[in-house]
Amino acid sequence: MTKYISQLPLPIGIIGMGLSGESVFNLLLHEGFNQKDLLCFDDKAPGCISSVEEFLSYQPKTLVVSPGFPLRTPWLKKQIEAGAFLTSELSIAASYLTSEKVVGITCSLGKSTTVSLLGEMTKYDDPHA
Repeated sequence: MTKYISQLPLPIGIIGMGLSGESVFNLLLHEGFNQKDLLCFDDKAPGCISSVEEFLSYQPKTLVVSPGFPLRTPWLKKQIEAGAFLTSELSIAASYLTSEKVVGITCSLGKSTTVSLLGEMTKYDDPHA
């Protein structure tokens, strides 16, 4: 378990159980967290809490928010303002990196093209050039 993950305040609420939310949930289970320490909030995922009121009744101290969930959602903003720790699946995954280089590509338009161009560039990467 990484230091970053071991210091996440419990309970941990995972908001959005798409592929990345489910992956971080399974990773945290694998790392030794038990199901009472982990909450999932998603109105479309079986087995997850679908009511905001019920989710908040567990008083999650860490919120792992999926990229598709708007941070401007009023109840989420209120939790963060009240002191809940905000993180993401990407931050948790990045805590496992030790010497790798990471390139982040963000924007509304052009991500796929940029990633394709970077992929082509890596085919011609010459560390001695």
